[in-house]
Amino acid sequence: MAEDHWIDCALCQLWAEGVDWRALVPAATAARRHHVEEWLRHPHTLPRRKPFSYPGPEQTRLIVPLYERFVVDLAPWLERLWSGAMRALPGTPDVTARLDHMAHWRLNLTLGKSLPDPEQVVELWAQHPSQVQETPAEQQILAWYRAQEPWRDRWHPYREGSGAMRRAPIWGAVYCAAPEQAAAAAARDARITYGGWGVWTAAVVAWAVALGQNTSPAVTAETLIRGMTRVDPQHPGVEAVNAVLRTEFPGESWEAWCQFIDTEFTGYPRDHSLVNLLLIIGALHWYADRDCEDMLGAIDRAGWDIAGNQLISATLMAQPRNQTDAVRDALLHFLVGAVVKAHGHPPNV
Repeated sequence: MAEDHWIDCALCQLWAEGVDWRALVPAATAARRHHVEEWLRHPHTLPRRKPFSYPGPEQTRLIVPLYERFVVDLAPWLERLWSGAMRALPGTPDVTARLDHMAHWRLNLTLGKSLPDPEQVVELWAQHPSQVQETPAEQQILAWYRAQEPWRDRWHPYREGSGAMRRAPIWGAVYCAAPEQAAAAAARDARITYGGWGVWTAAVVAWAVALGQNTSPAVTAETLIRGMTRVDPQHPGVEAVNAVLRTEFPGESWEAWCQFIDTEFTGYPRDHSLVNLLLIIGALHWYADRDCEDMLGAIDRAGWDIAGNQLISATLMAQPRNQTDAVRDALLHFLVGAVVKAHGHPPNV
């Protein structure tokens, strides 16, 4: 069963990268893992599918250096940010455990100060397996690491997933009002496990969060679109995405947007980060004046990466949540403490 799942994911990702794998095998059931691995030894010989508009941005070019920075008004900003995020999470007595399950911000915040290489990061993950989010990309990298296989720069079928995008809002909060630094931090985080759109989308979300604080959901959606042209605009795939946004978005309705995405991205992995970022933008646009619960319900019905899209959308919507002071204070203490520890600064909030 695991072998079949790997093959399915690999074929979906190859399709997302423009490979017409149907020209190589008559059906997915005819493919085997060794077939896929053999194709990837000669990637330039693989047949390209047509039409194909979305070549991935393999190298996200962010030239702004990553500076250590602790934001003076971090505490109120984080409180507002995560009060929105918590609306997307089911009730649980252990808030920190739930957040770690969704996205391991606490571990990856250490990148902000020490800037370890990917080997060091994965070693840190291996030492804290319960705090590593349960996404296929992270788990495959950890499996390679435990087996002492070479894993850096290896192609894998989850490498454009949305896991790093889930973590991106925290980089936007840490580098509040410094969007280029936030994007650079998110991109560095993402490159540990992801490639292509998996890096680029995380950088865009972090950029928008850092720039768009204290704005409405509709303005946040516009900020995300601006971020697409601001973060690494040189690649043709980025321009293709913006061309789609100019012609198809906002379109007639949320339902029409979802139908467009389902049609345009047929065959893509369900957790593909580009697809899910476009759904998030649409949700923020069409539900800007609606209750957050309505937006989360619409995202649930739309499918794709439901949990990740709900978390990110609710974070970006950032509406106050009616929760007990104890839960809010515990969450705030946890997040601020993690940031202070990671960046080596005394509390200044």
